[in-house]
Amino acid sequence: MNKHNAEMEQALLGIFLVDGGAVRTVDIDAKDFYIERHQWIYQAMKSVGTVDYLTVRDELERTNKDVDSSYLMKLSATYMTSIMADEYADKIKGYARDRNYLRILGTAANDINNGGLDVPKLLSDLTGNIGINGEAVHISEPASELFDIIQDRQNDPREIWGMETGFADFDKLTGGLHKKQTTIFAGEPSVGKTLLVMQMAYQLAKKGYSVGIWSFEMNATRLLSRLVAAETGIGTRPMYQGKLNGDLGKVMEAIGELEKLPIYISDVSGMTTSALRADVSRLKALHKIDVGVLDYLNKLLDSDGSSTNDNTANKSRRWQAICKDFDIHGLTVQSVNKEGMRESVPGMAGVSGPTAVTHEADSVFFMKKNPTHTKHEVIDLQASKLRDGDMGKKVISLVKLPGLPKFGDYSPVYTDVSNI
Repeated sequence: MNKHNAEMEQALLGIFLVDGGAVRTVDIDAKDFYIERHQWIYQAMKSVGTVDYLTVRDELERTNKDVDSSYLMKLSATYMTSIMADEYADKIKGYARDRNYLRILGTAANDINNGGLDVPKLLSDLTGNIGINGEAVHISEPASELFDIIQDRQNDPREIWGMETGFADFDKLTGGLHKKQTTIFAGEPSVGKTLLVMQMAYQLAKKGYSVGIWSFEMNATRLLSRLVAAETGIGTRPMYQGKLNGDLGKVMEAIGELEKLPIYISDVSGMTTSALRADVSRLKALHKIDVGVLDYLNKLLDSDGSSTNDNTANKSRRWQAICKDFDIHGLTVQSVNKEGMRESVPGMAGVSGPTAVTHEADSVFFMKKNPTHTKHEVIDLQASKLRDGDMGKKVISLVKLPGLPKFGDYSPVYTDVSNI
């Protein structure tokens, strides 16, 4: 089977020549084109300000790329409609991925014949080759990046410099969510761990961030019903009982708005970290996800350790590596052990699994019901570890809104939560 389509490559380049603006909006790289002169032509298009026949021809001549002018004219003549640009690009990228997989598997076959297959490297090559560079760089590169960040912040000071979750106190404490990092939310059952991370994911998506969710305990439909309930103020029971009455239009409108958000959900019963890495790789390539929600860590199926603790440690390290490699923030749900449930203020040892879980994470929060509030349910977030942020204020209080799967920031304004 041919792993390329010359006519489709020509058609896409023809679209770019006629509709030059599409070059800036369609997600494809020069290396995705199979035919070398198509790579040259696309690279020339990316290098000029305004894309048309003349500018591309001149750029090819300037860079000594041997492409006949008549060929560019032929490409222009293939133009049909720019509506097809994204579809063509996706298919061309798919061919490129297939060719790369064949190359990787061919190398693996040779290694097997020679008795030296490196399985971890093979898995990494197959699932983690989307823009990842593992080579060491001179210190001047990150130093230059740090200089630029500091300079930008001086020109535009911000108390919250990361992705805002919609919870004011949490964002002030952490500075927002930061790429290549993970945050663990640990707590006893029914304290609202999944509810909190899903609400954060929803708020992030409304701000334009792309979110991937891996829910191993709750199916996607149920998750979405809770988001709709939180957004509309209408409980989930009337939805399932068919008793929405005059609220039906409000719920349908909320579902319509939800469909527009950049949220991608997998609700399989479980997967290994290798399968998770492959799925993150796919979503990063196709949808440029910024945040990954893992609900929850212990449900990953890896079983290559000598004990339960070793298995959990391996999962934690691999999840942290996935978030770093694919430049996303990982919101992670984890259970607490019996000791953690008994503590009034849980410590790091209260997280289920080995200390490696909390050591690998960048931030760790324990969720605990506050027993001093009797009028309404208040959940305290105890910050036990922060990679960035102000450790001076360690406890954040959230109020559970009555009758709804939703949290709100707790403050004196919320003394009567029925008015929230």
